[in-house]
Amino acid sequence: MVARVQGLHEECWGLHWFKCINLPKLEIGDKKPLLPAPNPSGGWQQLPITPEAGGVWLRPLLTQVGASKEQVAHYGTHRCKATTLSWLAKAGVDLQTRALLGYRSVGKSSTALIFG
Repeated sequence: MVARVQGLHEECWGLHWFKCINLPKLEIGDKKPLLPAPNPSGGWQQLPITPEAGGVWLRPLLTQVGASKEQVAHYGTHRCKATTLSWLAKAGVDLQTRALLGYRSVGKSSTALIFG
């Protein structure tokens, strides 16, 4: 799994993330999701959060830092992946690597090409 530690904000989200992971004692490592899905009893599942649930979580976070509800109404976790793959293309990262990072295959209508 790959995640950029320094994001768009001046603060490094990655360091905050690792601090937050340690609060509820989330397990990190091989075959563990970076963002596990919460379970109804208040703990964490061993499965990653769904894109839909991730979007529900993401939108309020963006409004807390200044975006309007209208601006983020259609945002989801897929947009995060598309943006990152676009940055990789602009930085000259090869198509095979971008396809791998985007969980896609390389073909005529490759989404790695579209995101680039």
